[in-house]
Amino acid sequence: IEVQAVNDPPVINAIPEQEATEDVEFTYQVTATDVDSETIKFYADNYPTGFQIDLDTGLITWTPTNAQAGQQYTIPIYAFDEDDAISDPVDLVINVIAVDEGPKVIQPFENESFTEDTSLEINLSNYFFDEEGDTISYTAALTDEYGDLEDKEIISTNINVNLLTITGLENQFGSQYLQITATSSGGSLPSNVFKITVINDD
Repeated sequence: IEVQAVNDPPVINAIPEQEATEDVEFTYQVTATDVDSETIKFYADNYPTGFQIDLDTGLITWTPTNAQAGQQYTIPIYAFDEDDAISDPVDLVINVIAVDEGPKVIQPFENESFTEDTSLEINLSNYFFDEEGDTISYTAALTDEYGDLEDKEIISTNINVNLLTITGLENQFGSQYLQITATSSGGSLPSNVFKITVINDD
């Protein structure tokens, strides 16, 4: 009796359910065995954008985005040997944890100027946003050019929701630096320091 050898496909070792965090690189090492001691390679199916698995090592890397936060992904993982015998799939289940990161900058503030005894309006929603859609509140601070608080006052500020109104004080003109801080449930973020110039209208 002659017993013919049969090539058996690799077997992937069990993969426990995983957690990944938004904007943080996730890694996982897939392993498999092959009774025929052949070289094993790996691939995945139905995976999310940005997900990668190394063909030769089975190392998975992925940095979930804000759009992927709060989702659960089930990703079939396969192994195959030198004779292209393919394993049964093993599901990798990843739960993506959302992180509230607070406000982010859309664009820096530019230096502005206006005439004495008038006012200037700036829509702050053009400068900050929150990826999670949380409400942003704002504060304004009169500073020097380095962002340190300053007693000098030639302007006053008022913020109504997203609208910053800057008004020149009576008979005051010259330059004043300003810094806006945006705050949401995820934290606070100061803007760049920018210069407001009040022009003498005489």
